[in-house]
Amino acid sequence: MMSHQVCAALACYVVVDGGLVAPEAQLNLVETLCRHGATMIQLRDKQAEDRLLVEQARRLMPICRRFQVPLLLNDRWHLVQEAGADGVHLGADDGALASVRLRLGPGAIIGRSIDVPDEAMAGHDYFGLGPIFPTVTKLDAGPVVGLKTLAAWRSRIPGPLVAIGGIDAERAEAVIHAGADGVAVVGAVCLAADPGEACAKIRQAVERGLARRRQAQGVQQ
Repeated sequence: MMSHQVCAALACYVVVDGGLVAPEAQLNLVETLCRHGATMIQLRDKQAEDRLLVEQARRLMPICRRFQVPLLLNDRWHLVQEAGADGVHLGADDGALASVRLRLGPGAIIGRSIDVPDEAMAGHDYFGLGPIFPTVTKLDAGPVVGLKTLAAWRSRIPGPLVAIGGIDAERAEAVIHAGADGVAVVGAVCLAADPGEACAKIRQAVERGLARRRQAQGVQQ
C-alpha cells in the first residue's frame, strides 16, 4: 500500500479488543464502525487461541471488504494469510521486519509500536506511538508521551504515524495538529454507549485537525 493510502487508512483506526468486546458482538460493532467513519480496524485478542482468532478474522473480513476498510491482526503475523487479513500490527518484539515482510509479501500492511523515534526502522508501513495520554485499556503501556513530545519527535519518525493512548473526540484534533497522521482508539469507541456516534465524532475531529495542519503549512509556505 502506498504511503498516502496508509496515511488515509490511519485517520480513524479502531482497535477492537476481545477483552472489551465479546466475539459475538464484534460483527455488529465493526459494521457500525465502518459505517461511521472508521478507516482501519485492528483485531486484538491476547487470550484467544490461534484457531479462534483466525475464525473471527474470517467473519470480520467480508464486512471490512464491503466498506473498503483494511483489517489488521495484532501481533500474530503468522496468522495473517490464513485469516485473509490485510496486515499486522507488531509490538516491539513480535518479529523482525525482514521475516514478516518475506512471509506476508509487499502488499501487506505492517505497522509497529514504538516508544521512541530510534525504534522506528524504515520499511514499516506505519508506526504507532503512545500512550499520548494516560490509558486504562493497555496495562503494559509505557510512559506518557504528551503532545509536545509528539510534535518534537515527529520529524525523526520515517513514515506515517498513528498516535494511541487516551485519545477521544475532544483530544483527537490536537493530536493531529501535533503531527500524527491519524489516531488509534480503543476504549473511547469500544466502551462508548453509542460506538457509532463516538467513532463519527473522532473522525470529524481528525478531519478538522488535518485541515488545520494543511492551513498552517500553507501559511508557512
